[in-house]
Amino acid sequence: MRLSRADPPRVETAAITLAIARDRVHDAAAFDERVHAVASRVREQGGGRWILHCDDAFGFAVALFGLARAGATAVLPPNRQSGTLAGLAPGTVGMLTDAREPLAGVGFRIDPLEVEAGSVAAAASPVDRDRPLLEVFTSGTTGSGKAITKTVAHLEDEVDVLEAHLGPRLRHARHVFATVSHQHLYGLLFRVLWPLATGRVFDAESLLHPEEVVGRMASEPGASVLVATPVHLRRLVGRGRLERLRDRCAAVFSSGGPLAEDTARGVADELGAAPIEVLGSTETGGVATRQRRPGVDDRWDLLPGVVARVRDDGRLEVRSPFVSAGTRDAATDQCTFAMGDRARIGPDGRFELLGRADRTVKIGEKRVHLPDMETRLREDPCVDDVALTTLGAGADLRIAAVLVLSSRGRDRLAASGRRRFAGSLFDPLLDHWDRIFLPRRWRAVPALPRDPQGKVPAAALASVLEQPMASLSEGEGPGAPQTASPEATAAPGSPVVAERRGPDWIERDLDVSRDLPCLDGHFPDRPVVPGVALLGWAIEALGALEAGRFRVREVQGLKFHRFLEPGARAVLRVEIGRGGERAAFTVRDGAEIAAEGRLHLEVAR
Repeated sequence: MRLSRADPPRVETAAITLAIARDRVHDAAAFDERVHAVASRVREQGGGRWILHCDDAFGFAVALFGLARAGATAVLPPNRQSGTLAGLAPGTVGMLTDAREPLAGVGFRIDPLEVEAGSVAAAASPVDRDRPLLEVFTSGTTGSGKAITKTVAHLEDEVDVLEAHLGPRLRHARHVFATVSHQHLYGLLFRVLWPLATGRVFDAESLLHPEEVVGRMASEPGASVLVATPVHLRRLVGRGRLERLRDRCAAVFSSGGPLAEDTARGVADELGAAPIEVLGSTETGGVATRQRRPGVDDRWDLLPGVVARVRDDGRLEVRSPFVSAGTRDAATDQCTFAMGDRARIGPDGRFELLGRADRTVKIGEKRVHLPDMETRLREDPCVDDVALTTLGAGADLRIAAVLVLSSRGRDRLAASGRRRFAGSLFDPLLDHWDRIFLPRRWRAVPALPRDPQGKVPAAALASVLEQPMASLSEGEGPGAPQTASPEATAAPGSPVVAERRGPDWIERDLDVSRDLPCLDGHFPDRPVVPGVALLGWAIEALGALEAGRFRVREVQGLKFHRFLEPGARAVLRVEIGRGGERAAFTVRDGAEIAAEGRLHLEVAR
């Protein structure tokens, strides 16, 4: 089933299953009936541009095909946050969504799985392959986030290449399961359009947790495919979970960020083959793939039809039938686009990546352009200037901010304290970005550290962020004595509300509020503090007590006895043992121990 197909399914194929969920099966006849109904209602409203956001992948497919059949355009927001929708509402007719909650500012709404056909007949007619079908965004923002237009041809041509190049590796796989969202190009292609075009059955639900992934894939007969991200694959490996799927998982795809070598090796050990990694972007579509094997180089192979070269600035430049931004080549009628990745291409055409060239940051497989967030922060009357950078690496990568406050900002900080001030400054960003992007560490300075060229070096920002927090109250400066109050020590998003300490112990009172960043996605229906966050809080408390004199060498005896949920008031205690080589920690929720463990230490050099 293809986007450009406009005729109803033949009788003999109408009962073919297209998608599944835990409690239902969707066949081709039901799909076409609902597509017809959506197209009819959209035509009644005059076509145009429609916001499309559905949690259910089958409902999303119905809506997209209905818009295609009606000659309308889908605008795909990365989320349903109020600021995102408000930014997209102008110029759109309404919204196709399965959301149950009220959505401010959206106006006319259609649920693609509940709509009834209107009075205007949606007669079958050819779909123009060169007509713009959807607008998808290059980052997890709206505002100045760039919308990229895709035609039916861009999407169908890429699906054809995926099937020709990767289809044979899927053997006889019948089902496609996914941990990724179909609101972005990778998920749209791999979990919806490619299965529909090739007769594979896709799961209408996104699987977020390791147990869900393995359980759902093991419950369906025959071979299956997993479309995932590096973050989800990292959570899957290491406990032998995937070994249950060794004879039934035909392939694992990974995209959205760099896949760590140990994760690729872990998948290969448990399934017998490493993930198939896909390199691409919203502008370019798919560019290249690789499947790492021990003892073999890990360079990338271009997809068929993709031409690439390295520009003078070191960035990878690509041209293909599904590149939809950049400069159009008159000779080939294809677009050429310079990516943000630096690369080195070998004589055989295969290439290796050398890192990013721009200031786009990926955290948890979501992307944010730091200059966009800096612009938003400068609009606050409390901020004269700001520079954002990142701290940590890999799964620990986080955004940090260095701020130059206005006189109003300095007054508000002095009156409200660091935690409340940070909330007033950073919480409005939630209208445009996910909570995971909010700055986790920040410092206020009289002026940004600039070099002779007027630029702000990353090393200078890192140096500022490493300095102890200092009060901006009159008479106190960077050398003023520091207190142990949480407002002087806790970064935004910290659960610490009070602290006590002795020579070899520290206790912190924790307030598990509903807006803690670590609760995002863990889990949507029942948010709980993940074990890795509890361990991180314990190590952070140890660092505060020991002031960097020790490093954690090993963690032993780690046990999680009960969940910490929003509303809990817990007590974290860390004690250093005799000799200073070990520390023990406990997290108590009332009289009960929620978590405990031992930390083996070594002297920091």
